[in-house]
Amino acid sequence: MNSISDRTQEQLLKELKLLHQLTTIWTQRLTHAKAEITKFANDFYNVTKRWYVKVVCKVRQYYRHQFR
Repeated sequence: MNSISDRTQEQLLKELKLLHQLTTIWTQRLTHAKAEITKFANDFYNVTKRWYVKVVCKVRQYYRHQFR
C-alpha cells in the first residue's frame, strides 16, 4: 500500500508541472529584464542615446494647492 494515494500523486504532479511552467516564465522574464537593464546601462555609459527625464513631485503639488 502506497503512503500517497494515486489521486494525491496526480494532484502533486499537476502542481509540479504548473510550478515548472511558472518558473520557466519568470526565468524568461527575468532574463529579458536583465538584458534590457544592461542595454540601458551601456547606452547611458557610452552616451549613445539622449535621456530625457520628466519628474513630477506629487507632494509639492499637493502643498501648492493647499496654500492657494
